[in-house]
Amino acid sequence: MDEYKRLTRIDDKGRWVAEAGHYGVYLDSETHADMMHGDIVNRLAELENMTEKIGEYSLPVGIGDTVYYVYFYGGYIALKICKIIFSENNVSFIGRNDWREMEFYISAFETNVVLTEEEAKKKSEEWSR
Repeated sequence: MDEYKRLTRIDDKGRWVAEAGHYGVYLDSETHADMMHGDIVNRLAELENMTEKIGEYSLPVGIGDTVYYVYFYGGYIALKICKIIFSENNVSFIGRNDWREMEFYISAFETNVVLTEEEAKKKSEEWSR
């Protein structure tokens, strides 16, 4: 993100605006609302917001990685990460195996989601006592 430069901003009227290019093109989401340009400005602003939000997180895993969800009563299941969802205040992961799909927040990596089967076995044994 070192070379990232935001192209949109909110102007003094509360509209998303984009100023870019050699000619100083100025587009806003209100004046061009019924034209393609207004939609482009709004969508670009959404994408820039998401890009900046993603940069705030250091993700422990990515799509396709396997994690192990350890149940508090003992036992665990392996899940392959198939989706990562960025919301306003959190990040959640969707994991799936042959018979189950589950969603968990990034904070679960501090408690009952681990990265190796060895860790899962150890934690499962501790919790089942």
